[in-house]
Amino acid sequence: MSGALKTSCDRKVRMYSSQYNSFGCLPGPPSKGGTCPGCTVGAGGCWAKVVKGGTERTCYADKIRRVFAGAARSLSHNTRLLKRAAFLRKVDLFSHMFDEFENGCERYEKRTGDKKSRCFRLYWSGDVLDNDTASALVAAIKTHPSVQFWTYTRSFDLVPILLRASNLKLFISLDAVNCEEGMRRFGKLNKQRKALFAYMGDTNPYNFTPCPVDAGKMPLEGACRKCMLCVRTNQYKNIWFNIK
Repeated sequence: MSGALKTSCDRKVRMYSSQYNSFGCLPGPPSKGGTCPGCTVGAGGCWAKVVKGGTERTCYADKIRRVFAGAARSLSHNTRLLKRAAFLRKVDLFSHMFDEFENGCERYEKRTGDKKSRCFRLYWSGDVLDNDTASALVAAIKTHPSVQFWTYTRSFDLVPILLRASNLKLFISLDAVNCEEGMRRFGKLNKQRKALFAYMGDTNPYNFTPCPVDAGKMPLEGACRKCMLCVRTNQYKNIWFNIK
């Protein structure tokens, strides 16, 4: 359906082998066509330039977009739909995507008896662009209480809106450039376990819990289902993603 948002089947985050339980938009600053108003530049930033025989970006999602044409088309499609949509249309787009996801989970549950499939990763690429998108996302999430959502965001100004969805586990995404600002703004929320921190870098300066895949303790395939640190609402650990 050309007028619907497109989901992705990610080897790491899917809860069963054929599940499409992640969603993304174009990475990078809005001025360059992306959806990441909080992307960071400079040494250690998520949108920094690295010269290796040419200009390259540090953003992992941008690297995937450049290598895989199908992913690039999906991200461009989702970005185009949401940027063109008025608020109520955004709510409909998100709601339809979650409806389709839940329908797939129901079919899987009836076939297998497995009740652990209803976990959905938001924004594997890109980020929440603006107030309207954040509010529409929250409205749609609230109408799907059986689904556990999780995401990592650098859209700091939109965090108060995203926190309105009780079934969204929210991580403040930090790196060497924005970590001081993020901890200053959200340290209290972190202590209250309302929002957690996820640090991306080649070191672990805050002694956060390493992602077991990055630490070499768990294979990539189906890792999020096995680990669940970023997903379960009763797990309150800040996470380190090693980008070496």
